[in-house]
Amino acid sequence: MKTPLFLFLFLPLYAMSQVWDDFSDGDFTNNPVWMGTDTCFLINSSGQLQSTATIAGEAYLATGITSLRSGSFQVTRNETTWRPADDDWEWRFWIRENFSPSGNNYAEVWLTADTPDPRQASRGYFLRFGASGSQDAIELYRKDAAAETLICKGNDAAIASSFKMAVKVHRDRDGRWTIWMDAENIGYYILETEGFDDTFSPEGYFGFYIKYTVSNAKKFYFDDIYVGPKIIDQEPPELLQLTVVDGHHLLLTFSESLSETALEPQHYMVGNDIPDTVSFYQTVSKVLLCFNNPLPGNTNLQLKITGITDISGNVISDTLWNFNWYQASENDVVINEIMADPTPVVGLPEWEYVELFNTTDLVVDLKDWTLQIGTTSKTFPAIQLSPAAYLILCKDDAEGAFSVYGPTCPFSSFTIANAGATLRLLSPEETLVSEVSFNDTWYHDADKKNGGWSLEQIDPFNPCAGTVNWSASEDVSGGTPGRENSINAPNATLPQVDHVSVLGENLVLVWFDQQMDAQSLADPYHYYVEETGTYPAEVTVNPVNSNAVELFFPDGFLEGVIYTLLVNEVENCSGHPILADTRVLFGIPNTIEAGDILINEILFDPINPGVDYVELYNVSDKAFDLNELKLGVVKESFPNPADTVLKLISEASRLLMPHSFLLLSTDAFTVGQQYGCEISDYVDMTSFPSFANSGGTAMLMSREGVVVDEMVFSEAMHDPFLKETKGVSLERVSWEVPSMQADNWHSAAAAVHYGTPGYGNSMAADPSHQTDEGHVHIQPQTFSPDGDGRDDHCRIMYDLEKVGGTANVYVFSSDGQLVRHLIKGEVISGQGSFLWNGLDQKGQHVPLGLYVVVTEVYDSKGTVEKYKNVVAVSSR
Repeated sequence: MKTPLFLFLFLPLYAMSQVWDDFSDGDFTNNPVWMGTDTCFLINSSGQLQSTATIAGEAYLATGITSLRSGSFQVTRNETTWRPADDDWEWRFWIRENFSPSGNNYAEVWLTADTPDPRQASRGYFLRFGASGSQDAIELYRKDAAAETLICKGNDAAIASSFKMAVKVHRDRDGRWTIWMDAENIGYYILETEGFDDTFSPEGYFGFYIKYTVSNAKKFYFDDIYVGPKIIDQEPPELLQLTVVDGHHLLLTFSESLSETALEPQHYMVGNDIPDTVSFYQTVSKVLLCFNNPLPGNTNLQLKITGITDISGNVISDTLWNFNWYQASENDVVINEIMADPTPVVGLPEWEYVELFNTTDLVVDLKDWTLQIGTTSKTFPAIQLSPAAYLILCKDDAEGAFSVYGPTCPFSSFTIANAGATLRLLSPEETLVSEVSFNDTWYHDADKKNGGWSLEQIDPFNPCAGTVNWSASEDVSGGTPGRENSINAPNATLPQVDHVSVLGENLVLVWFDQQMDAQSLADPYHYYVEETGTYPAEVTVNPVNSNAVELFFPDGFLEGVIYTLLVNEVENCSGHPILADTRVLFGIPNTIEAGDILINEILFDPINPGVDYVELYNVSDKAFDLNELKLGVVKESFPNPADTVLKLISEASRLLMPHSFLLLSTDAFTVGQQYGCEISDYVDMTSFPSFANSGGTAMLMSREGVVVDEMVFSEAMHDPFLKETKGVSLERVSWEVPSMQADNWHSAAAAVHYGTPGYGNSMAADPSHQTDEGHVHIQPQTFSPDGDGRDDHCRIMYDLEKVGGTANVYVFSSDGQLVRHLIKGEVISGQGSFLWNGLDQKGQHVPLGLYVVVTEVYDSKGTVEKYKNVVAVSSR
């Protein structure tokens, strides 16, 4: 620890009466020589004198000083000069007691003593840092034989707990003592106390005496010692800190005490404005500027200071200080990366962290901001975040591990639930600056969500998009703390209506899939019901969740009628608007009866990292509330009784509209990725029934206990020609045929990746299909696979009477030779097509001529139907 404003090395060698030591040479036995119980001290790795005793006791070190009759020094940054004929003394040192001082644990700094061992001194002066009855204040004593006389005492409770500080003591020729403290060790001293005593002239020895119990024997620290002539100030004052108190007040902290010139407004200017009043704040080294006109907010400003002097008359250098009065706004600082589960380690330290990113071009002061993780709150210390900079938030024990990646802000505790949590960043004025409510589906990767990988934001300038703007890190180390995210990219995903709830006859609750702008949500003219030609009379934005808005219509709605809500001009919190004329259907929910909603598709043996899913279809003309419906499974384990497990589909009210599909799973995003489809209507259930691969009974039941639908599923129900059924769903063939009828279910077609989650089934029977006999035809019947972009392939189109089957397609030459086995055992739906590009089995172009295409279709009973078609390969 080296004092920043006082440079010992500039003192001249001829000044033999002075003492200085910063222990930077790692030796306290030479230059100067310290004597005493030297086995109880060492120089630590920080260049500080530290106690190192192993048992309870006392220890001391001292070094010699002599009289200052010859004069004193004038010291500036660049030179030191001698001033004769002065008896003014000065002592400076840094002290730390890493414990709460008491009568058995304290230090004395002997400014002067007549013996090296202060316990034997018959005269001298010393400062005591902690003792019984001191009220935890710094005290200055005179030692006179066996008597100790208190000269002056500092503020009570100044050293009530563990402390560290720089101390400066003056004693002038008339015996006036002043004691100054600098808690930050920046050269800015505050007067602590003063007194008078001229009994002795300082000479002899300077040193330290400590008393300790075994638990505190290694917790005393000393550094930066100076004993000698009083330092004469020839250094001009400096501005150390500018704090924007509010839009009308600036607090300036200077390096030393100022004269009355500091109270003259003309010495300060922000732009073209000077303060209306200036006053000292707490000490004469702090100045408060007051402006009647408010400072411009959220813009870079500059303060100019000229002409003020310190109490010694030194004039400040013309000073320009850049600052801004920052007023927190939403998404100025965003939560940009989350490591919720660091185990098993991929490459980063095994600690949880959150990364912040400053999206503005302003320096943001985070002092007294709050990070909420669930119900736990963390308050920020004084820390600034530069424009476009990152900050890593972590536990204090992890600070060293993360500091190599960038600036950190440690907290005493820091825990994030692995499965998900809500994180909120608030300004001191309670402005919600950033909010992320994540869960482990946001990784979009079943392996990475098991630990070691962080969640990264894709576009920090569109933080409102929720799950579509987050994914698992792609960095080889598992995350990117303190730097740009590995998946960073523009992501202007527009908001959409996620779902609608109807509460009673008058209230419509609209939920969006992103965080929305509250002001745009609150405008009633952004919502219009087409059937009634009305706008809502009242609009209430959800104060807790900006994804939702409540619309009140005084005339109410009729049961059994489906209405259309037109939504326009609402924006997410980044200003991205919803698509124009977005139409949303809603209606008063009806009581759910048996057969109103059907199980339409089920996947019970997914491919990793996939999940089980069930697809529902509302076959009725009515609207229903999913909050009234449960999904379950009946497990048979003979001879035990059947075990039925039911899970509520939606904790909140949510409509299922007539003739619409709905996907139920725990991770619809992954389901959509695996089956190559966009899923718009889905519910990610917090808890999903466990469907055994061996089979069971899937069930829909209302809250009132009505069995709405049920179906039996098992591996045996899959197409017998499938070699692998993992990842293959069972699809319903007809809504008219009972769900419990086994032949009403079929394996999904290969052409749709063996599943159709959230949309029409590949095996669904088309009630409008009137063909009496199935057929296969080829279009065009003559094609030219020459790469010119015209008729480069032919399409083998089938339209079969039976739904579901397994197809083989062969291509033979006109003389009966097999040219290509085009399709091998592929599960097909009732209608579809295959392509042939004119290549043979070896990938070579076939010769020009006629070819015979043979299509074989097998059903689950082994019945086979064959179709022959002729196609010509030509050239243009």
